[in-house]
Amino acid sequence: MKFRNAFFTILLLVIVTGISTNISAAQPLEIEDIRSGKGITAQPYAELEVHYRGWLKDGTLFDSSHERDKPFKFTLSVGQVIHGWDIGIVGMTEGGIRILSIPAKLAYGSRGAGKLVPPNADLKFEVQLIKANSPPFISLNTEELAKKMESRIKVIDIRREDEWTTTGVIPNAIQLTAFDKRGQFIASFPQQLKEYVSPDEEFALICRSGNRTARLVNWLANKGGYPNAYNVLHGMNRWITESRSIQSIN
Repeated sequence: MKFRNAFFTILLLVIVTGISTNISAAQPLEIEDIRSGKGITAQPYAELEVHYRGWLKDGTLFDSSHERDKPFKFTLSVGQVIHGWDIGIVGMTEGGIRILSIPAKLAYGSRGAGKLVPPNADLKFEVQLIKANSPPFISLNTEELAKKMESRIKVIDIRREDEWTTTGVIPNAIQLTAFDKRGQFIASFPQQLKEYVSPDEEFALICRSGNRTARLVNWLANKGGYPNAYNVLHGMNRWITESRSIQSIN
């Protein structure tokens, strides 16, 4: 069986069709570690190299990087692969092998993927992590952020005004919205950012859960010219649950 361009065809379908990535509680992603690795851990936004095999529910092998004798390279958590991979590969270590049983909603959904994967197909993958490169930015937990704040680094809260009003903000945090209510990036944000921080300055971005800031800091580190921007893990959610200092917004 030939799989020469199979995965790359599927990858293109993911990007072009914008397949839904809603997680169904009734059909959870199942993860089984076959072998633990000993190298670098796969984190969101890390560049990875993997070998894999993919089967349909009936056991049909529909794709395999082993057949091509060439590992597949991609960046985790940026939508380059199906959502089941973006979720299920996080936490693997180099040399590890993991089985992912992925429901259709976290794979190719009702559209399927050409002649390779039929609509509404549950899939099973064996993934071997060959190599992992650390993300091009640093994430801080709340304790690390608090220590950084003692040295007076700037904290920029990228949430919306309604979010600031509802929860309050970290004292002295700069309020600069980066994404609108639809989740679309605000084009003027990079220019506004220049008014508050210089390219070589250390600063931290915080949002509600850390997801928006991770995406943004990844972009700032790779293309935006801000190598010293930090992401705050778990965002304001964690800051608030730990009863840390909050400033109300009137």
